[in-house]
Amino acid sequence: MTDSFTFLNANWFWYVFLGIMLLGAVFFWKEWYHFGTKRFQVKSILILLTLFALSMLVLKPAMIDQREPQKVVVLTDNYAKRRLDSLRNANPKIKALNYKANTSIFESVTNPEKVFVLGQGVARSDMWQFADKNMFYLGDTLPSGLIKYRYNTNEIVGERLVFQGLYNRPKKGNRLVLQGPNGAGLDSVDLDTISKQGIKLTTALKATGNYVFGIVEKDQEGKYLSEDPLPITIENKSLLKIALINGFPTFESKYLKNYLAEMGHEVVVRSQLTKGRYKYEYFNSKKRTIGNLTESELQFFDLIIIDAKSLRNLGSTSRKALQNSVDKGLGLLVQLDNSWFNNAGKLEHLDIKTSTETNISLEQNSKVKIEKYPYLFQEKFGLEIVQLDGNSGIVTAFKRKGNGKIGATLLTNTYELLFKGQQKEYQRLWATTITRLSRGRNPKTSWKSRAQNIHKDHPFDFELRTSLADPEVKTDQGYQIAIQNSIDLPQVWSGRSYPIDEGWHTLHLAQDTIASFSYFVQDTLAWKAKNQYETSMANHRISSRSPQEMPVVGVMKPIPPLVFFIIFLISMGMLWLLPKL
Repeated sequence: MTDSFTFLNANWFWYVFLGIMLLGAVFFWKEWYHFGTKRFQVKSILILLTLFALSMLVLKPAMIDQREPQKVVVLTDNYAKRRLDSLRNANPKIKALNYKANTSIFESVTNPEKVFVLGQGVARSDMWQFADKNMFYLGDTLPSGLIKYRYNTNEIVGERLVFQGLYNRPKKGNRLVLQGPNGAGLDSVDLDTISKQGIKLTTALKATGNYVFGIVEKDQEGKYLSEDPLPITIENKSLLKIALINGFPTFESKYLKNYLAEMGHEVVVRSQLTKGRYKYEYFNSKKRTIGNLTESELQFFDLIIIDAKSLRNLGSTSRKALQNSVDKGLGLLVQLDNSWFNNAGKLEHLDIKTSTETNISLEQNSKVKIEKYPYLFQEKFGLEIVQLDGNSGIVTAFKRKGNGKIGATLLTNTYELLFKGQQKEYQRLWATTITRLSRGRNPKTSWKSRAQNIHKDHPFDFELRTSLADPEVKTDQGYQIAIQNSIDLPQVWSGRSYPIDEGWHTLHLAQDTIASFSYFVQDTLAWKAKNQYETSMANHRISSRSPQEMPVVGVMKPIPPLVFFIIFLISMGMLWLLPKL
């Protein structure tokens, strides 16, 4: 209801008041010699109307419309009409708004008390519009299809592509096929009639390059129902220079050094015999001692694998040299032990939490079991995941420090996989670990993106680490992308691109075109079930848990200034015309 008014320029009130009083005094002084006559009375009224209209034109009066909070329902894709009917029965005055991505949702609603969202949900890019509102997401059942999946987008030639997913509401008789870049079927799995089905598809990787595999769903007659892309970059195997530093020889180290040597890596093993005395072993490498660690010695290696006891026993000089070497690009992997957890050891913010599981599988529904300590790494900003257990708990991870990496693994006794005849699983586990943690081939420049699916005309965020003072990032089409420097980390830059074409694309530095980053842009219809699931989960996360009371909002409706302008013109015209009559 409308019950009061205000001035849009209320802060000018006293200035206007004084000005009008002064102007009015001039007007009345000029007409004072007519005092007591009818002409004076008429002119006085016209003067007051003129001054009133002039002051209103400056102060701009407005009526305040007090509006009570109202309920709103936002209708997104695939909403259930029965849900809408139920809401309207319970709230007859509820207002329905049709949702369209990247547009203002509440433009026609002044004060929504409760906002109900039906259907698939609003896009994450529009969730900022609900920041100060009581939003309740009433999403329907999850979509049918692959709602979760994971695989390594960067692999080594000779390794295997392992695709794992979770299929929601599968249809019995349908089949999922892992399709090669040439369209040939490489692996498949039959779907069953259960609520959720774990999926695993694998194939060997035989050639380097950027490829697009595919996940195809077929019905019983072999008809294509859906096809989604699976981009992957396959690189040549890099032979690394690795040092294993042990407090004493263990079975874990014995079988690990044998595996690394068989893969062709240069390996130096240092095992402590007594204080200050060490035993050295060399595989594919010349003899070299690494007694007291120095930066010059560590510069030779790409990766240091050290057990927790040896790390604790390092002298201050060796520890400092190790830290400086990591800053310059060295990779460091710490093999933890029970004493580390008992003594509350810490490692570059790799925080841990307790876990009841001590035997886990790195792949969902896999029969391959691996021992681990009863802990998991906590997922925090900057943590990069190397190995997950089947329930998405983090068991091997690292954080970047300068140009290098410091990581740790909670896995233990992995050599038992070899005793069980699971040699490929053992090799894949350690190949992934040493590849992710070792010194990069070009430590001066590295790229990273958290985006799993990159869509045409949608924002694609990336991060660049480089020692260049003013790097310039360009696309393969020659466009330059603006990048922003981190305040705390001068070597870290972030940027955002909006790809306009599908397929493989690259980003590169204008100063060094070799330092490039490949990424695949796909159609917005790809992985439809997964996108719907993630949108639905994001809406659930922002759905109000404790509703806030919304106040009555006053909406100001300015009085049209034309009204006062007409009054001003008529009054001034009459003041001008009266002396001439």
